[in-house]
Amino acid sequence: MTSAGLPDYLAQHIRRVDVVASIAEPPKAWTELRARWDEFTDFHARPIQEQLITAVLEGDGDISTLKALAAAETSSSRADVVLAVRGACYPRLIEIYSEVADTNYAKVSKEFNAVASEFTAAAKQCDPEADAETLIDQPDPVRTGWLDAQRFAARLDKLVPVLVAAVELAGVSARDDTCLLPLLVDPTGCHRRRLWEAWRSAGERCGRWSAVVGLGARVRAADLDGFAPYREPKALMHKQFPTRERGIYKPVVIDPEDEDYVPPPEEPKRRGVLAR
Repeated sequence: MTSAGLPDYLAQHIRRVDVVASIAEPPKAWTELRARWDEFTDFHARPIQEQLITAVLEGDGDISTLKALAAAETSSSRADVVLAVRGACYPRLIEIYSEVADTNYAKVSKEFNAVASEFTAAAKQCDPEADAETLIDQPDPVRTGWLDAQRFAARLDKLVPVLVAAVELAGVSARDDTCLLPLLVDPTGCHRRRLWEAWRSAGERCGRWSAVVGLGARVRAADLDGFAPYREPKALMHKQFPTRERGIYKPVVIDPEDEDYVPPPEEPKRRGVLAR
């Protein structure tokens, strides 16, 4: 947090770039400016004080000027200076990195997609969440897929924060699951409620990935053109309909996300019939 109680967006930006740098390096100009910022904010260093000591001991230097500068090095008012320099550095770092943000996202996406393809192929060979005991009599492709699925799932988990940092550096929010799900999974053709249920599941071996792929959804990094959040499913509707037996009602749960759902025709309210 800054002294004004606001988030330190510069530090947040630097952390994101550092995360993405494991796959895609930032521009040289960005790295150089960041190094100068780090040097500036290293208030443990006392370069002027060292020069003052040398001047006093060896008579080499303007002692009066160095004394004034050395005092400024330890001034409690330095926070104002930091805020001023931060205010200038942050937009410049953003400007420099914006030139490679889309390219670096593409690099991270490529690696994520490669691992996602490997996981999907492995998961199709087996039940990734099966107990080890059930694999004893299975053929080699099943056992190999079972082992590979866990390895690739772990790699996907490690790549998620890198992809999130890359997409946020590219100017796209990944603030919650409504953004994260479509960033990592193609929801096309999926039943919205079933996909959200798979997304929120947590297998012991492969986390959510087993359920998502098992549903038939494709794990992939989203194309940022036209990217949009994926809303959560609407609430289930609990209704009761009269049966042929007087006073007996049939409870029905209706999912508004069912594509083939057709609401029943409106019927006039009658005494003893619950309003729908």
